[in-house]
Amino acid sequence: MPLRYFIVFLLLPSLILASSLCKKTESIGKKKISYWECCDGYKSVGLNCEPICREDCGHGKCVSPNTCSCHEGYDNFQHDSAYGCVPVCKRGCQNGECVAPETCRCYTGYKLEESTGQCAPICSGGCRNGRCESPGRCVCNEGYSEGDEGCQPVCEGECGANSRCVAPNKCNCAEGFAEIDQQCLPIEETIHIANNTNTTEGESGIEDAPSIEDKMTDVIGFLRHWMIELLVVLAFVIILIMALWILISKVHRRNYDVAQREKDRPVYACDNEMDVLEVDYGPVYKKTIKSNKY
Repeated sequence: MPLRYFIVFLLLPSLILASSLCKKTESIGKKKISYWECCDGYKSVGLNCEPICREDCGHGKCVSPNTCSCHEGYDNFQHDSAYGCVPVCKRGCQNGECVAPETCRCYTGYKLEESTGQCAPICSGGCRNGRCESPGRCVCNEGYSEGDEGCQPVCEGECGANSRCVAPNKCNCAEGFAEIDQQCLPIEETIHIANNTNTTEGESGIEDAPSIEDKMTDVIGFLRHWMIELLVVLAFVIILIMALWILISKVHRRNYDVAQREKDRPVYACDNEMDVLEVDYGPVYKKTIKSNKY
């Protein structure tokens, strides 16, 4: 087995060279002369025959006539050396060109977005309420139309005097105006109308119910006026509670001490008939002692 591999190793260059060598015959007079030279599509380089590609393979190698073997990240999509080995961008390069493996160079008016790796159009003023479709051109979102100041909201029908369209189908009063009965009137006029309404209600005997702010103001005023008195009363109540608690604690402690002393004091009982003396030592034990008569 090793001998066979050794022979193949020795013959391999010859076999490769033979594939690019061709035997040719020429007639000189009545004689024919045979000789070996590089086949068509190959050129002689020293002792070797190397393939010829019409154009430089660039990022690759010419492995056979007009056939390039490209490096990693490059490909010859047309399988023709005239096109060479070009870089490959798997996600494509819309609005740009692939200049290196997975690297796009954007055309003028476009910029590369890092998140997608694609070339997005540039709108210098931005596209509020829309999207940039091509360099310098915005397409408005639904409910908006292109105006002098970009994409503006559209309201079906007119918003009326002293108002403007602020969102699709939504009108607001202009600055300096307020809405009264679905009309935008000057703020001074709306204040006058409100005062007249309050006067009319007062004359008719209808009193306005106090608002929450009025009630809060009354409560805050009451607290401010009586704050010192309330603090004095609160301090007195706290001191009284503490004094009662101390007194009750002392009484309870004294009663407990008296009960404990009564419990621990020995009790003597004498039975004259049985001539026996009992001594009570409390709850621990009880001992009976017999005594002699006096």
